[in-house]
Amino acid sequence: MWEGAVVSVHLARETGAPTFAVSQVMAVAGAGLEGDRNFRPGGGQDHKRQITLIERETLEELAGDPGIRLDPGEH
Repeated sequence: MWEGAVVSVHLARETGAPTFAVSQVMAVAGAGLEGDRNFRPGGGQDHKRQITLIERETLEELAGDPGIRLDPGEH
């Protein structure tokens, strides 16, 4: 059995805008995350606009490569 924890959640208000961290967020089935650029309050969430989960270990592994550093919220 896998265990994990959400360490940070980042949203962006519009496409191309910088992300910002939130301490909590409301996830609405079929609509997305409130406050995010892809939120669709009437439903119709595009299946290609899902939440991206990145393991902390992956970020740490990438940090070992020269020239690559990604902080939470950057991808």
